[in-house]
Amino acid sequence: MSRIALIDHGLGNLQAVEKALTKVAAGAPVFLCHQPEELSRADCVVLPGTGQLAACVSELDRLGLAEALSEFATQRPVLAINIGLHALCYEGLNLIPARVQPLNDDGAQDIRLPHLGWNRVHQRDGHPLWDGIAKDAHFYFAHRNQVVVESDDKILGHTRHGERFASTIRHGLFVGVQFQPETSSMNGLKFLANFISWDGRE
Repeated sequence: MSRIALIDHGLGNLQAVEKALTKVAAGAPVFLCHQPEELSRADCVVLPGTGQLAACVSELDRLGLAEALSEFATQRPVLAINIGLHALCYEGLNLIPARVQPLNDDGAQDIRLPHLGWNRVHQRDGHPLWDGIAKDAHFYFAHRNQVVVESDDKILGHTRHGERFASTIRHGLFVGVQFQPETSSMNGLKFLANFISWDGRE
C-alpha cells in the first residue's frame, strides 16, 4: 500500500488534489508534507501548483524541500503538476533539464491565452502511466507557459494549442504534467491511480 505525500507549499489547488488522490488511493494514506524529514514516510510524492512560479519556488526553498525532493526522486516517484512542474525546471529548483517559456512565444499563432479548458493529450504508446486511458484522451488545462525539454525522449505526451507542446514529461523518477489531473474527471483520476501504482519502469 503506497503512502502518498502531498507537498503543502501554501499554493495551488491543494484540497482538490488531496481529494482526488484519496479517491483513487484505495485506502492508502495521503498526508500533507511540510518538512523534508516527512518524505521518509512516503512511497511517492505529489507536488501541486497553480499561481506564481516565483512564489512556489521561494516557498519550496524556505521549507528546505529542494534537496529533499532531488534525493527522494533517486529511488521513488515524484509527480509535479502545472506550476509544480515549472518549479522543477531551470527557472526554479533546477532538478530537471527543461526550461519554461510562454506558449506562442514567437507570436506566430493567433491563439487565446491562457490555454484554459479541455484539450487532447496524445500519449506515447506503451507507458504504464497511460494504462486504461484512451488514446488522445481529454484533460483539463489552465496555463500560459510551457515546459521545453532538451530531448524528445523525455516526452510522454503532447498537446496542441496553436503550437504543439509537451504536456507530460518524465526525467528519471520525476513525472510532470501540464494539465490538472484533479479536475480532469475520470481520465485525471485514472492517471493519478496509475502514478500511485507506478514502479518507475517503462
